[in-house]
Amino acid sequence: MAPGARPRPQAHTTNSTYHFDIAQESRAPDVMKAVDRIFTSTTELSKDAIVYFVRALSEVSWQEIQSSGQSDSPRTYSLQKLVEISYYNMTRVRYEWSSIWQVLGEHFNDVGCHPNTHVVFFALDSLRQLSIRFMELEELPGFKFQKDFLKPFEHVIANSSAVTVKDMVLRCLIQMIQAKGENIRSGWKTMFGVFTVAAREPYEAIVNLAFDHVTQVYNTRFGVIISQGAFADLVVCLTEFSKNLKFQKKSLAAIEMLKSTVPKMLKTPECPLSHRAGSSLDKANQDGTPVPKLASRQTQEEQYWFPVLFAFHNVLMTGDDLEVRSQALNYLFDILIRYGGDFPRDFWDILWRQLLYPIFMVLRSKSEMSKVQNLEDLSVWLSTTMIEALRNMMALFTHYFDSLEYMLDRFLELLTLCICQENDTIARIGSNCLQTLILQNVTKFQPEHWSKIVTSFVELFDRTTAHQLFSAATASSESSYISDGERMRRGTNGVVETRDLPITGLPSEDAPSSPTQISQPEESVESASMHRPSSPNSQNTTATPELEDYRPQSDLQQQPVEVTTARRRFFNKIITRCVLQLLMIETVNELFSNDAVYAQIPSSELLRLMSLLKGSYSFAKRFNNNQELRRRLHREGFMKQQPNLLKQESGSAATYVNILVRMYHDEGDERRRSRADTEAALIPLCADIIRSFVLLEESQVRNIEAWRPVVVDVMEGYTNFPRDDFEKHIETFYPLAVELLNRDPGLEVRLALQGLLRRIGEVRMGMAPIATPTQTPTSPRSVSSHYFSRRSSRVMPFNFKDLRNQLKDTQLHDAKIGAIHFKNKVGKFGNLINANHRHDEEHEKATDDKRTKVAESHRFESFAPERDGNKIKWYVDGQDYFYAVSVALEKAKETIYIEDWWLSPELFLRRPPYHHQEWRLDQILKRRAEAGVKIYIVVYKEVAQAVSCNSAHTKHALNALCPKGTPGYGNIKVLRHPDHNVFENAGDMTFYWAHHEKFIVIDYALAFIGGLDLCFGRWDSRQHPCADVHPAGAVNEMFPGQDFNNNRIMDFQTVEDWKSNELSKADYGRMPWHDVAMGVIGDCVYDIAEHFVLRWNFIKRDKYKRDESVDWLTMEGREGDHEDLVAVQRPKHPVGEYVRHPLTRLETKPWAHEHQGTVHAQVVRSTADWSSGILTEHSIQNAYSEIIRNAQHFVYIENQFFITATGEEQAPIHNTIGRAIVDACVRAGKEGRKFRVIIVIPAVPGFAGDLRDDAAMGTRAIMDYQYKSIHRGEHSIFGQIEKEGVNPREHIFIFNLRSYDRLNKTPAMVKQEEASGVKYQDVQRAVAEEIMGEGVHNTTDEHDKDDKAQEEKERLMDQKRKFEASREEAGFNDDGVPSSDSIAQTAMFDGGKVSEQKWDGDLENEKENFVQEELYIHGKLLIVDDRIAICGSSNINDRSQMGIHDSELSIVMEDRDFIDSTMDGAPFKAGRHAATLRRLLWREHLGLLRAQELDASKDPNAQPPDVCMNDPIEGPEYEFVADPMSDQVWDMWTGNATKNTETFRHLFRADPDDNIKNWDDYEAFLPRHNKFKQGHLHDPFMPAEEVRQKLDMIRGHLVWMPLEFLRDAPMAEKGLQVNAYTESIYT
Repeated sequence: MAPGARPRPQAHTTNSTYHFDIAQESRAPDVMKAVDRIFTSTTELSKDAIVYFVRALSEVSWQEIQSSGQSDSPRTYSLQKLVEISYYNMTRVRYEWSSIWQVLGEHFNDVGCHPNTHVVFFALDSLRQLSIRFMELEELPGFKFQKDFLKPFEHVIANSSAVTVKDMVLRCLIQMIQAKGENIRSGWKTMFGVFTVAAREPYEAIVNLAFDHVTQVYNTRFGVIISQGAFADLVVCLTEFSKNLKFQKKSLAAIEMLKSTVPKMLKTPECPLSHRAGSSLDKANQDGTPVPKLASRQTQEEQYWFPVLFAFHNVLMTGDDLEVRSQALNYLFDILIRYGGDFPRDFWDILWRQLLYPIFMVLRSKSEMSKVQNLEDLSVWLSTTMIEALRNMMALFTHYFDSLEYMLDRFLELLTLCICQENDTIARIGSNCLQTLILQNVTKFQPEHWSKIVTSFVELFDRTTAHQLFSAATASSESSYISDGERMRRGTNGVVETRDLPITGLPSEDAPSSPTQISQPEESVESASMHRPSSPNSQNTTATPELEDYRPQSDLQQQPVEVTTARRRFFNKIITRCVLQLLMIETVNELFSNDAVYAQIPSSELLRLMSLLKGSYSFAKRFNNNQELRRRLHREGFMKQQPNLLKQESGSAATYVNILVRMYHDEGDERRRSRADTEAALIPLCADIIRSFVLLEESQVRNIEAWRPVVVDVMEGYTNFPRDDFEKHIETFYPLAVELLNRDPGLEVRLALQGLLRRIGEVRMGMAPIATPTQTPTSPRSVSSHYFSRRSSRVMPFNFKDLRNQLKDTQLHDAKIGAIHFKNKVGKFGNLINANHRHDEEHEKATDDKRTKVAESHRFESFAPERDGNKIKWYVDGQDYFYAVSVALEKAKETIYIEDWWLSPELFLRRPPYHHQEWRLDQILKRRAEAGVKIYIVVYKEVAQAVSCNSAHTKHALNALCPKGTPGYGNIKVLRHPDHNVFENAGDMTFYWAHHEKFIVIDYALAFIGGLDLCFGRWDSRQHPCADVHPAGAVNEMFPGQDFNNNRIMDFQTVEDWKSNELSKADYGRMPWHDVAMGVIGDCVYDIAEHFVLRWNFIKRDKYKRDESVDWLTMEGREGDHEDLVAVQRPKHPVGEYVRHPLTRLETKPWAHEHQGTVHAQVVRSTADWSSGILTEHSIQNAYSEIIRNAQHFVYIENQFFITATGEEQAPIHNTIGRAIVDACVRAGKEGRKFRVIIVIPAVPGFAGDLRDDAAMGTRAIMDYQYKSIHRGEHSIFGQIEKEGVNPREHIFIFNLRSYDRLNKTPAMVKQEEASGVKYQDVQRAVAEEIMGEGVHNTTDEHDKDDKAQEEKERLMDQKRKFEASREEAGFNDDGVPSSDSIAQTAMFDGGKVSEQKWDGDLENEKENFVQEELYIHGKLLIVDDRIAICGSSNINDRSQMGIHDSELSIVMEDRDFIDSTMDGAPFKAGRHAATLRRLLWREHLGLLRAQELDASKDPNAQPPDVCMNDPIEGPEYEFVADPMSDQVWDMWTGNATKNTETFRHLFRADPDDNIKNWDDYEAFLPRHNKFKQGHLHDPFMPAEEVRQKLDMIRGHLVWMPLEFLRDAPMAEKGLQVNAYTESIYT
């Protein structure tokens, strides 16, 4: 019901005529006194009469208030009288007063929510006065009238929509606390209720006010709160503050306060817990010894401990902020572990039921689990809740084992729940936690505990056994697709693709079905990601008698069954169980190969566990032998190939044999007592294994490889039996040994067989032993490599140790190493449990400490020191940079390092491409590789769903340049990182962050570093053309294939098809690209190389550790004790060589002996554990902040993004470069000094789509964060500067760049399209084919390998021939095309005017070919005071600056060669490097530079620094911009920006724009329709001459950034795309 609209009885009136005389009479003094006596006399009314009176007066009061409407002077006479009545009757007995207040309280509730705030304020103030008066009366114990009296305040703040009313409520309570705080008793409960409501508010002022006073109450009245029973209410209040997502700073402060309540209450005398003498609290924390459990304490536990613990649980389960949730989880378990020693058993039971187990309830609920729809969501859940919670649960159990051991079955049930999940990752986490639980408590377990543990394994093996395999192929209706009593719901899953599953090997031919045959695998079911087996009638004549008889539901032959969605889900469930069964076998193997676990478990329980392995083996074997069933499953779509359970069969058998053999040879008393049972369990299965191995066909290679190590283990184990036991089983094993002689089983089996036969000879024929070993042997692949360790030497007739030493360099030794590596490769799921796994061992801690000390000794806490004497050259835009790179690469002699976010092998480094075929990047690298240069490349491995750069194509294309058997083979190595393979790298998967560095190192002599990737879309010249239409022919093409791109219209598509392009050049312009990079010669080259070597070795360790084609790189200067600084590892069995770099010593490098230049420089970076395996380094942020903060005259920034914070209040943004800008501006403002911060960033982030579309939510989010960083909100840069009394608009100026051009789609070309029937867009691919030529990737392009691709190529070329054949008909002649292919030069110095440009035809037809686009700023550059510069790959946002997100590399440069200059008219010494770079950039942006020629061979600025240094292009324009603070320069800068902005707005309606303040403005400014193409003229009726004259006014590319854009509209509403999980991706 709406406030102010409660139902009330209607007044019965017959005539409402106003009588003036009556009104006058009522105002007479006597009448007024008489009326007052009515109210004062209410004290004499009976208890019933006073209630009736108050109710009637309340009705009159409500009618008065309603009749007042929104009047500023509402009628409140009756309301005032109600207050007076309350005063008069306040001394009544509490029972009577409660009845009165029941009526009055309801009335105050309604009045307090009235829409007229004047009424509300009067009511609240009256209620406040009443409350203060009432609190003067002592509240007797057991009464809670204060609580009830204050309830209207809670009702009003919760139901009023007016912020002023909420503020009034809070201030009323605050005044009460200040005035009568000592008298408050039960009122504290209601007061905390009010503060709790305030804690949920979205208004910062309300939240801050409430929290500040809750803090004050907490600090000053904590004892009173406890004594009055309001402790739980205080905790609830702090819980709500902790969950306020909008104000993270307050949330974190609240949860810290929640944590502090524990020690505070234990020290507060009013808390009964404080009287427990503090004894056990500390002792339990020290040694884990529990205190006696007293049942009488339960009430106190629930009263004080439970509210706090439940608060953390509440935040953990319902909070939205990830950081706060993480803190809640940590604090919950910290408190339990520190203080749990005092908890009685009953209270632990409560905690289990209500706090601990509910954390994992999502695993029990299918509906909850189904909400995790993608890997990213699952990753968040695992990393923020489940993993940490499970790990803490194990730690809790271990710490209080004596107290919690009775709960072991509950913990085991929880782990069973995790392990049996269909999600493989969760299952492995559960398995790891199970192992952790057992290993950490192994010495504490008693027999009854082991019984529970093994019982859990019994349940796990049963629940993960794929019984349904034996009915899957015969089920004929969907009614049979029921698993575990749950009917499968329909969905959209398709057939499981083989390529999605880790397969055990390639399929082999079917072998004859044999009773004891170990079947050949077509596709391993347990290697898939969720499945189960089935087997009808298996004619097994020698099967193990203990096998269950798994029979199908029907023996009838089934026709092929269509794989419906329900059936596919049924199949997937079966496959899941197979995977989980394999996981259980692996868990048993790892656990019981551990000495401590093996030694503690009773033999009876271990044998019971072994029976599970035997059952698993028998089940898998029966399925594998049933060829017919497997074929039927294959036909019915179970898997893409015939399924098998080879891993389960061989793995369970190997584990079974190894553990039982160890038990058999164990001389311990208990093991000896069970030896007969062990022998009885071991011998039959061992014999069955050898018998089955004998029957394998030679073609069953995979089966033979899988079973060979098991057979070796069996024979070696039996060979070493004591003499009597050995002799007892000769009749069993000798015939099998003879059978093995009839085949070639492999060297390992032959050696084991030789030992067996020798032992038989010794026992039966009296032959003397050959040797007596001094050490027990083990099988190379033995799962339990030490199970013979307790055996007597007398049973060793053959010296396997000596033989293995002889075979160390043979294939047998290699097989052993391979087995070890395979075991380690099975996954890194343990890392999910231990996120600190790279930093927890002693040697890792020592390395971290060493790196930390190195960084702390350097400026900016960088890994690299400051270096003098560097020769550093700047490059502006892609033409100069790529040409210089091409020259330098061609001269490489030894090594090339390349690290890029994206690398396009087909990129042309020189233009036009038609005349520079040999300067395509892959061609250059191929030549250098063939010349013997070693080329190492690291590229970011993208998430394909989010980024289209296709690093797989990069890797495959480059690896194919030099095939095996050709020159250069093996000289190009390409690594991709991070890995996204859940099976291989689950613990270290990174989906959100990227390797973003862009640098090259050549021969350790020269390096390039900056913002330019060697990829499509980056090549550009300083005039920044948008057009690439060439009617005269392909020889003039500048941007062939994928290199022509406009990210604002369409992102790159299928970049591996590098000749294609779906964006028509005839219809749209490209997005021009502005960038900056550096060429470096000097000591800093070494630092850049060191970063690469660290990254290479880290990736080697992380992803390629067992790949022999990837070598470890060692580094001169980082060897011996210091090689760990570059992540060199030396495992016991290394794979790959250790290659020392540089290949020729550092002393041969040109910079080794003398300084090459004058630039003082330092390399800085952002990197962390996920990206480089090191502790977090954010020296780039440190450098930016310090250099900006110390600026004296100006700060000039060019960057792709600008997202930064001024403090802690702008979550989720955390980098504080913004604070440095604030400090610099405030200091200058207060000193009265001219100071400017000039920022040039893109108008719109480079993502495709109309900003009004839902799909552009992410783009708008980035823009929103940028606006909030700059000027929107009190915590923005502008807001913080204004707060200090300085005008930010006098100091900070934000600009964008924009470019225009004309598509040379001439009338003749249009006629040519019509005459040929071929569109120019259709010719683009053929033109690219002609320019880009044949691929060099293994002699032919991978897309031309099949006939269809070849036919498509021929079709394209045929279209091109048709198009060109129509040239003459279209009017083309030998004189060429009169119009230019681009007019971008007209915006530059001496580039002519648009109005003077030729056009072939009617100028009115020219208009539709004018285009504009934002000039995308991609450089990452900072220049301060014309003396110091930073350039590299780092954007200004959290991704680049925090270190823990994207990895980055930049260089800080300060030239010690000073040139004479001026600064604000005064003489000034400027650094040559920074000053000349800034002058060139400003001239380009102002249009004071000439357009570039394509031939860069004679351009000094397009050469590497070892050829020549920069030419600053001196002249009048150079001198004009020399003083960055001169008024003349600033007038031109701002004047050009203003004129250009107005022109682009007038002609093109370029968005974003200051005139667009909300969505309606957007539609009015730029209607959404298909009339005009994006980027073209907005008004088609504008005269052509006017268009040309307007374009003549544009000079350079500067435009103002529209700071008013969408200021009145929500740019990025919270939802699926923008939320607590995704915010860090955009910032």
